[in-house]
Amino acid sequence: MKIFSILILLLLSTIAGAGANNFAQTGVISEESGNSETIIINDISYRIDNDTNVYALVRHGELAPRLPAGELIGFNTKQEEESELPYITDIWLLNAN
Repeated sequence: MKIFSILILLLLSTIAGAGANNFAQTGVISEESGNSETIIINDISYRIDNDTNVYALVRHGELAPRLPAGELIGFNTKQEEESELPYITDIWLLNAN
């Protein structure tokens, strides 16, 4: 039973650490996205959508993490052929309180 518990803990720590700090870029959100599919980071526009992974704690009473202006973030992008703007695949809130 002890071995089983250790294996479960190792599995959970591996899963939890899989998305930790694997970002290629950092920046500060210049403008909140609101309901738009565009977010501005360091005065450069990027595309985001419901498939963008956001790694952050959800504050009490919120349905999802907020991405407010002035927030320091880490992020990954990819360029899609059908869009002029780079698409953000993952976001990490770095100074969330």
